[in-house]
Amino acid sequence: MSSPAIVPPRRRGDLPTIRRRIELLSFGFAVVAFAFWFGMVLNEPHEAFRIDVFVYRGGVEAILAGRPLYEPVYGPLFFVYPPFAALLFLPMALLNDTLLSAAMISLNLLLVIWTVGVTSREARGAGTVITRGTAACLGIGFTFLLVPLADTMWLGQINILLMALVVADLIAVSRGAKWAGIAIGIAAGIKLTPLLFVVLLLWSRRWRPAGLALGTFAVTVALGFVALPRDALTFWTVALTDTRRIAPSEWIVNQSFDGVVARFWPDAPGWVWLVGAALVCGLAILLGGRLLNRRLPILAAAVVGVASAFAAPFSWEHHWIWLVILCWWPLCAAIVGFVNRDRRWPWWAAGALFVTLLTARYDDGHGRAIGVFAFGGDDPDSLWTMAYPLGAVVVLAALTVAELIGHPSRTPQVDPGQPPGA
Repeated sequence: MSSPAIVPPRRRGDLPTIRRRIELLSFGFAVVAFAFWFGMVLNEPHEAFRIDVFVYRGGVEAILAGRPLYEPVYGPLFFVYPPFAALLFLPMALLNDTLLSAAMISLNLLLVIWTVGVTSREARGAGTVITRGTAACLGIGFTFLLVPLADTMWLGQINILLMALVVADLIAVSRGAKWAGIAIGIAAGIKLTPLLFVVLLLWSRRWRPAGLALGTFAVTVALGFVALPRDALTFWTVALTDTRRIAPSEWIVNQSFDGVVARFWPDAPGWVWLVGAALVCGLAILLGGRLLNRRLPILAAAVVGVASAFAAPFSWEHHWIWLVILCWWPLCAAIVGFVNRDRRWPWWAAGALFVTLLTARYDDGHGRAIGVFAFGGDDPDSLWTMAYPLGAVVVLAALTVAELIGHPSRTPQVDPGQPPGA
């Protein structure tokens, strides 16, 4: 009978112990960063806090009271999403202001943590000390510095939810899940801009997910007409094309390409916006398709999401939530590349720094500015007022060059045993 193997005692500095400590520090850092942000929120005498989630609930209250959904529902503010979104928001009527705010902030925070986690794993591999620890620590900490994400939480917006739905669905697409496509259809039913991801699926010949996404979206439209026929007709015939219900297109907070055209070329023909939006979306679809084929669905989601914000008729700063992934992803890649002595790490670090500087909150000398684009002040001719769309073009161009140089030719990867069109 052989004697039992003797397991050597675990040393204080071994890998599992270090990993646990770094993960604990990461969690602590995230908690402290969130507590700091939340303390600022509670002490900020700003009436805009939670205003968007109150608009959502205002839409629900209009439905329950039999009032038109697309008339002002919260002071002078309009509900601007499809009727399906209002149906989805019905549980909000059961919550008072405090519970509604707490629920929205908690949901957004959980989705941020999940998205940071899957992004760090995709960027440079699962299970490493760096991606699980340092990258998560920095990623969640940076969350509260970057305007698109911090303001989404501040306003009670649904951008993080939409981002998580799309990211989860594209991950499922890359794994060949049978239900892949449904979450993108739901996201498009809540807000129409995720329909651009259906184009990505069609371009990459993912026929089944594309069909499921379109079918699910069609179901959301049908539900709107069944439950709210009058409001659905108003939305699809009138409210959808009336961007003035949001704000004037030429306002500097409109960081879409349409806003840039409205400020710098007020009398421009309609084809100027159409051509510019089509070029950027086309580049994003081509790049996103290559990334999806290389099993990088989160990076593909961020690329196409940035294009959707660029091409939308009106994009607030918090609609650029996709830029936050384009900060996390290269940050993770740079950290791991540095540790592994990968010579490309400075390029990833430069990319993360650029997106951080583009999306961070600044003080413009006259009180806290919303973001870098607010440096334009009241001057519509200032180049600062095109910060996000111009920055997005730079980011997409840089990623395209990096993709072409790093992967000039390859055979698209598909799931084993599954045809490309599945």
